[in-house]
Amino acid sequence: MVESSSNSISRSDAAKVVRNRTHLHLAMRKAGYLMPSLSSPICTMKFMDKARKRIFFIPKKSEVGILPECFSWPSKEVLLKKLKHNILQR
Repeated sequence: MVESSSNSISRSDAAKVVRNRTHLHLAMRKAGYLMPSLSSPICTMKFMDKARKRIFFIPKKSEVGILPECFSWPSKEVLLKKLKHNILQR
């Protein structure tokens, strides 16, 4: 594999992680693309592949200056522990 930058991975490594449309959509969102909703009819594998290759334009967060989003919310138990901890410290 010839790497063009330090952030690139091989196609076979990516195929192990990105197995379906849902995984590709999440991977593109994590990469900073402002993706349409996954339930949108336009969000096909072909569309997302062409958007990733920059054939179709989808803006990236870095281009429009939007704050990052949370991809995996903490569990309710973790939030309750943090809240109790903060209340007890007051």
